[in-house]
Amino acid sequence: YRPTKIYSVDDFYSLGRYIPRRWIDKYPKNISHTDKILDLKNNNVNAINKFVNKLDKILNTRILIVAIPPSKPNTVSGIMNVASKLAMRERIDGTNLFIRTKEKKQGRSDKPRDIKIHLDTTAIKYKHAFTNKTVLILDDVATTGNSMEAAKQLIDLSSPKSMYLFKLEFLDY
Repeated sequence: YRPTKIYSVDDFYSLGRYIPRRWIDKYPKNISHTDKILDLKNNNVNAINKFVNKLDKILNTRILIVAIPPSKPNTVSGIMNVASKLAMRERIDGTNLFIRTKEKKQGRSDKPRDIKIHLDTTAIKYKHAFTNKTVLILDDVATTGNSMEAAKQLIDLSSPKSMYLFKLEFLDY
């Protein structure tokens, strides 16, 4: 299994490049990616469906999909909604298996969070659910990749068959 390679950066797969709003004047051509991601982060139904349809075409079925949880425990993010909807299409919904246990302070792209912060504020529920499964870890935007790396480290302890990291957009400094 391997998702269709749209973009590959440091062992992550991605649909494209994200530019934060505060940088738009430097990169005006990339504003559409920014708008799509911002709509997704606001749980916009059209944005969620757009990403679901795009990913559905390139992802295999019968995979366990996990989304990076939002900074606050017990909240649902746009990327979690994307993962849940993808699971309805012959995939396994793992959005309740990798969870936020403590609130993580919001970060900024120019001040990356240490991976320890992610490891200390997330946990795996039902570790056996990952055993011998092909796991896809999904995130909306990855700046440093530390949240995905933390998820990968924690899930790896449960002996998955294979694991892939997919961020919708990557932040390009």
